Amino acid sequence: MSARIDLGAVEEFEEGVLQVRQASSRQIGVARWKDRFYALRNICPHQSAPLCAGRLLTGISDGEPVGVIEADDGAPVVTCPWHGWEFHLDTGKSLWDERYKVRAYQVVVENGRVLLEMGR
Repeated sequence: MSARIDLGAVEEFEEGVLQVRQASSRQIGVARWKDRFYALRNICPHQSAPLCAGRLLTGISDGEPVGVIEADDGAPVVTCPWHGWEFHLDTGKSLWDERYKVRAYQVVVENGRVLLEMGR
């Protein structure tokens, strides 16, 4: 069972900008990217940095041959401001080692409101 937490109106979220919102007892970074919404816990697993103070970047395509890097505008990542660790916004997984991840949350838009699906 999950609860929905209202994070605000769609218009409050600027494209390509991470905003930190309080959801229950957690700080959650919310990003609007290509009119999709993403939400991550605002703690880097490395040294507990405020992850969402980092930059949003275009991601890279999975499955490219070794030595080939392709930009994927539909797969945004956030870069930790302290040490540059990068995490996929949709899954929370790190780009270099899937053992490292940040909690990612599902976000839905209903009636012009951005709602966080908070699992219990």
